[in-house]
This record gives sequence, structure tokens and C-alpha cells, in this order.
Amino acid sequence: MELSDAMQQQLAAKFGASAPSQDSSEDESGGDVRARIAHLIARLIQADPTEISDSATADSLGLSSLDRIELGIRLEQEFSTRFDESLLHPETTVADLHQHITSEAE
Repeated sequence: MELSDAMQQQLAAKFGASAPSQDSSEDESGGDVRARIAHLIARLIQADPTEISDSATADSLGLSSLDRIELGIRLEQEFSTRFDESLLHPETTVADLHQHITSEAE
């Protein structure tokens, strides 16, 4: 059973997770990956995902060490990849996360 995009978004909003993509080609799209990362971060810090820039660091976003661990868990679940703790330090940028995820997908 396929869900409409609107239904996926409603479920994602209700259950606090981003809606899974039904089209695997979207998963490989840099923009989609970037948007999904921003969405996960935004949920943690209760911010607008469009205001999260590629150069924003975990520290500048106000992510505590526990927030970074939570983000790592959510990223692992969202992208089916592993995140070493060394990738999630205060100076890690959104671009760093994007780079890691897209390089793991190749």
C-alpha cells in the first residue's frame, strides 16, 4: 500500500519522525538528504528546518552532548548508516553530516 505525500507528512508530524521515502531515487538526491538532516536537527532544537544552514555547527545550533547522541541515533535510523561518535562533536557541521551520509550511500 502506497501512501500519498500528504499522508506521509501527516504521519511524520504526528509521530515525530520524517516520513520514509517510497522512491529510493530520492534517497540519493543531495537536496533530499540535506532536507532530511535539517528536519531531524530542527525537531531536536525545535526550530525551522529552512533556517539550518550547511555551515551551522552542532555547537552553534545549541546541541548538547546528549542532543548529539540523539541526533546520531536518529541519523542512523533515517539513513541506515553508522555514525562514529567522533563524527558528532561540537564543531561538526550540517555539511559534514551530509558528506558522511552521501559517501556511505555510494
